[in-house]
Amino acid sequence: MVPTFLDQFDGHSLDGLEFCRLVYAVFEHVRLGESGARKLRMRQRPEKRLLEELLPICRYVHARYGPGCYMTVKWVGEGGAYDAEVAWHGGRADAADCPRFSFIEVTGAQHPNEYLVREALNSGLAVFGVNGLKTVKDEGGRRQIVAVPTLHTHRSHVDELAIMVLDAIKTKMRKNYPEHTALVVDCTLNSVYTSWDWELLVVEVSRQLPQHSFMEILMVANVSGYSDFVYRRPP
Repeated sequence: MVPTFLDQFDGHSLDGLEFCRLVYAVFEHVRLGESGARKLRMRQRPEKRLLEELLPICRYVHARYGPGCYMTVKWVGEGGAYDAEVAWHGGRADAADCPRFSFIEVTGAQHPNEYLVREALNSGLAVFGVNGLKTVKDEGGRRQIVAVPTLHTHRSHVDELAIMVLDAIKTKMRKNYPEHTALVVDCTLNSVYTSWDWELLVVEVSRQLPQHSFMEILMVANVSGYSDFVYRRPP
């Protein structure tokens, strides 16, 4: 197998903040390198693993790492039953405020047309939104992406994404994970989101969240910087 930047993470235990520092350094190296924007948009391996696993794990580290609650993170590469192992230490771990050992699983929630957005942008085509994209064949039989404007009501985009987030969670619920597994849901926003839109999304997901066995669930949107833990609300 050809060596890649993933090798420095795969199976190596790193302090949580050092893990994040290295991930961000790799991201900038790719972004500023030759055809960096194209590589990040098209998400071939290893860039796909960087964007869809390593960066969301960093968001979980930022959410939980703090005074008395320190984390050592080990990313698990190909074939793992989960995406990362976490060892906790510090005063809060000693007081059992957090587990000594846990796991992280990352999943994604995005519109089925999301890949078309990235493909269109990579080819210089202007897009209006994920709902207005489709592929057609021209007279020569060549595949083309067509973008048309669409409308949504004041919260229809939020309701649409909430369904995708819940579907992603339910898919992971059907699998068996070790005890103390945290689920990180990496949300690709389907429109421009204000902080109010994000809060509404979190509320809607929490309202419909089924009973599950995950230690906790963190929703993140890496591009916007939004993140929140979601908890099942009583009916």
